[in-house]
Amino acid sequence: MLSRLKIPASIKWTLTAFALFFSIGFVEKKYQAKTCNRVYIEIVDQQAHFFLDEQDIHMMLSDGGKQKLLGRPYAKSPLREMEQRLVENAFLERAEIAKDLSGAIRVRAKQSRPIARMVQSDKPHAYVSDRAEVLPMSTKFTARVPVVSGEVNLVLNKDQIIDDSENDFYRLMRYIDEDDFWRSQISGVHILPSGEIEFLTQVSKQRVEFGKPQEIEEKFKKLHIFYKEILPAKGWNEYSRVNLKYRNQIICE
Repeated sequence: MLSRLKIPASIKWTLTAFALFFSIGFVEKKYQAKTCNRVYIEIVDQQAHFFLDEQDIHMMLSDGGKQKLLGRPYAKSPLREMEQRLVENAFLERAEIAKDLSGAIRVRAKQSRPIARMVQSDKPHAYVSDRAEVLPMSTKFTARVPVVSGEVNLVLNKDQIIDDSENDFYRLMRYIDEDDFWRSQISGVHILPSGEIEFLTQVSKQRVEFGKPQEIEEKFKKLHIFYKEILPAKGWNEYSRVNLKYRNQIICE
């Protein structure tokens, strides 16, 4: 009986690796030969914001219609270039593009989310996003966010909020945005020359003097007491202003 031929382990691994690379190369060649037959576009949070629609995304993918997508071979569909065109749009926070084996290009884009609208007399109006970026106004959609007026230049630095997440004003706007009650109640934020803040509210008539955007959580606790305990007891039209500037005090007049 003949003994089995023993093949060294190193040769086995070499043969296995060669077969694997050959298989991968064959699949990749077949994959790249595919043509795009469908483009799926998903826009995250489109129910809340309508800055962009599928047609806008499609136009960016095709470089303004210069490069057709359907019927184009995968090998001539550079994903990185298409992704770059998407992320360069101010209204998109991020974008991901992938090709699948069925011949489809799948796009998932997340819109930027505004938390305030900045109004300046000498510059175009603009939004501030939840990532502290300044966004242009849109001809398609107006976001329902607090309008910031007054000395806006005190909190803006060219194209971005000063110091991003460390900026007191930005932290104030994030605090308002992340609370359902305050987001619906505060309609306007006015910046005084001193850098202090005043609020305009949706329901009550009081001017809220917030002071500097510091000790934010403590001041909102006092404002919550004003709305939940003082106004129901005294009446909604009893006071014209409420001052939150001083520690452990609520001044109503």
